[in-house]
Amino acid sequence: AFQFFCYLQVSCTNNQVHLLNMPNMEVLKTVSGIKMPIASGDLSRRDVCGFDSTNGLVAIPTQDYCIQFYNLFENTEVSEVQVCERNFQPVDDITV
Repeated sequence: AFQFFCYLQVSCTNNQVHLLNMPNMEVLKTVSGIKMPIASGDLSRRDVCGFDSTNGLVAIPTQDYCIQFYNLFENTEVSEVQVCERNFQPVDDITV
């Protein structure tokens, strides 16, 4: 089973997600199929990607305001979600 370490970094190169054990830069896991973010291929900042260590999931922002979700245990993409900007108006509030 894949284990998460305290010093984990995500790096994107060649359309792949690489999970690195820091500080020795050992590649722990690689998942193919990432769409590179517009700003940078470096996802080492904690606020750029999200980890769910219990379920082995990682969420990574990509191009065109999308977020890709990967299952690190299965080495597969779970889903991709596109975030759309919407102006909220009080009259749009829906109650059930």
